[in-house]
Amino acid sequence: MATRPSYHGHGIAAAMIRHVLDVVDQHGVRAVLLGLELATPLYRRLGFETVETFSFELAKREAGEDGVMHVMIREPRDGAGDGETS
Repeated sequence: MATRPSYHGHGIAAAMIRHVLDVVDQHGVRAVLLGLELATPLYRRLGFETVETFSFELAKREAGEDGVMHVMIREPRDGAGDGETS
């Protein structure tokens, strides 16, 4: 996922991710993502934890990033996966 820099800080990416996490939680499964260093504060606020990092040359070369990718995991919220939907 990406948002234009002029839209950063408006909650757009967080809202889209929260929607997906609601579905993930309903099914009681773990969410896993690969994220650039720039986005890790957002992912951490949404409950993700970094489990590994690695260098990614394409991010460095094409996106102008530092090239560090984070493998991040978020466990389902308590009570998720009980078959109930909201």
